[in-house]
Amino acid sequence: MSDNVVLAFDIETIPDARLLKLHYDEPEAEDEQIIERARQEALEKSDGRSDFLRLIFHRIVAISYVHYGRDELCIKSLAHPQLNEKEALHEFFCLIEQQSPLLVSWNGSAFDLPVLVLRALHHGVSARGFWNGPGDKWRQYSSRYHDAHQDIMDMLAFRQPRAAAKLADVALACGLPGKMGYGGDQVYPLFVEQRYAEISNYCETDALNTFLIWLRFARSSGKFSAESYQLCTGLIKDYLSQSGAKHLQTFLKNWQH
Repeated sequence: MSDNVVLAFDIETIPDARLLKLHYDEPEAEDEQIIERARQEALEKSDGRSDFLRLIFHRIVAISYVHYGRDELCIKSLAHPQLNEKEALHEFFCLIEQQSPLLVSWNGSAFDLPVLVLRALHHGVSARGFWNGPGDKWRQYSSRYHDAHQDIMDMLAFRQPRAAAKLADVALACGLPGKMGYGGDQVYPLFVEQRYAEISNYCETDALNTFLIWLRFARSSGKFSAESYQLCTGLIKDYLSQSGAKHLQTFLKNWQH
């Protein structure tokens, strides 16, 4: 088992209506109206391929992570309504500063990390532990040629966008549940309906899929021995079975281990 702390994380976002109103100089517009305008603009600019908004206009509503190290494991969410976005960002970046973990993500280089640091900048939250990195100047989270942050999607695709696979598909190929009932495009409707727990549960299962794919990758690449891999997966199974959380127990039931 490794003594290094691993933090496999995922975020969920919704359009930032307040920032969009500033961008369009329409302070009196309704949230739905301004969000729809931004989506239509994105569709036009992409010739109808995508209504995905630019990263600066994403507001974080959940940060979930699997924290593993020193034979200990926990799964946690920083989300509404328990914490607001600023407090969630502060807690997340404090964890990075205090523990200097190996960061593990799925598409984190292109989405999760840029959004996290942009929102930290927006709220004036210190992210010095992230920007100063876990090691010397050559080993930085923000540097491409390092192992401090491992974007598993990028690594498995050899950093070729055309070779990139979806998290759900790779998870299924590894015997994992993949997506469990929701997709990213359903987060905003859930938020409007104040179904916050369902958002964080969905985010947690994505973080868990990411961690378990990373674990298999670590075994495949020789970073973990067969014994360490079995010990870690056993620890995860015990955690899920004892968690009492329905979504985690469902994940365990659907995990073809």
